[in-house]
Amino acid sequence: MAVGGSVAHGWDDKTGGGYLARAFQTLSDEGPVSFAFVNKSIEGDGPTQMAPKYPGFLSAVRPRVVVISWGMLDDIANKTPIPAFQKAIQEEIQLALQAHADVIVVTPPPTGASYGHDIASEANLIHIEVSIAKSFHSQHVYVFDLFAQMKQYIASHHQSIDQYSADAWHPNTLGHELAGELLASDLATQFVKSEKSSAASSQ
Repeated sequence: MAVGGSVAHGWDDKTGGGYLARAFQTLSDEGPVSFAFVNKSIEGDGPTQMAPKYPGFLSAVRPRVVVISWGMLDDIANKTPIPAFQKAIQEEIQLALQAHADVIVVTPPPTGASYGHDIASEANLIHIEVSIAKSFHSQHVYVFDLFAQMKQYIASHHQSIDQYSADAWHPNTLGHELAGELLASDLATQFVKSEKSSAASSQ
């Protein structure tokens, strides 16, 4: 089960349902693990708006894995107080762990705003989110910094964020494709390949 805002929901992805759906579909297609992906992301929501709905989603879906991937830009625009943001992220992870789910925190794909007026504020919220996740010191909490990885990819290929952007806040289909490919590779390295190794060693 995934939670996030419009970008995690797949806004402006014309063909694939967004980068999260694409990543887990790729993993299912490649096997040996198949994922039933339930996207509870809500356009316009940030962590504080999701908070009252989130326990119900956990109860209804009963996920084995919760993916948390906030875009941060709604919180920046809404001037969400940092303590409120911190509390919401902390409780999302804690409630998922209490529900016996593993937690995957995925930083958002960069957008035009990530290279413009929201550079410092977005980076700060991402740092806070990652720090909170790591503070659990739990083998059931994983962090994938898609934001930094995709920015590095774009820079190393001498590309512009414009070709991956539908607008200042959202990736286009190509942006979702790239983000999904990078995330699928990260997830496969962390989970699927290790599971294959464990299976092989037990034979």
